Amino acid sequence: GIMIGSSTNGEYLDSPRATPFFELVSELDVPLFVHPPKFTIGNEKMEINRLPELLGRPFDTTMALTRFIFTGGFEKFPTLKMVCAHVGGALPMLPGRYGFGYELKKDMSFGPWEPDAITRPPASYLKQLYFDTVCYHPPAVQCAIDTIGVDHVVFGSDSPPVPLPLARAVDTVKQLKISEDDKQKIFGGNAAKLLGLTG
Repeated sequence: GIMIGSSTNGEYLDSPRATPFFELVSELDVPLFVHPPKFTIGNEKMEINRLPELLGRPFDTTMALTRFIFTGGFEKFPTLKMVCAHVGGALPMLPGRYGFGYELKKDMSFGPWEPDAITRPPASYLKQLYFDTVCYHPPAVQCAIDTIGVDHVVFGSDSPPVPLPLARAVDTVKQLKISEDDKQKIFGGNAAKLLGLTG
């Protein structure tokens, strides 16, 4: 697999400069892990209480992936498999909003809809995404499961470098109201498939 930041100095995944990179990743057919940088969207308003880590990072991921979807990133690269840190930011909560925006795209009272670079409802592109479980909040992981399906959720811990016991990240999955088989998929089965280690 390959890891990339969700943004670099305010430039997001939909930058035309990234096109050759996505062509290469698609050609190699390897998963791409997207993780937010230290300095994120809204950083100038996050000078207190480690807000870049707590709030900025998940929302930088949300911004990057939303831009990528709406500018036709997954349309151009239909085989791209993207793994998103921190349960995909706010993405599991947004399919309904994306949907009504797409439905009303010709209604200019909501503002312009350009460029119109997608050929189907935006939420349909979420099936190319995988979300990790780094959040320490089982309802957030459950929302991800309900949104993209348990087969697209993979275990994550942020340990290291975050000095929290690995057991807490494991417990986030153990508390989910899903079958033991599905928990095992999250703990390793889904990642093994994604990495081509199993059939």
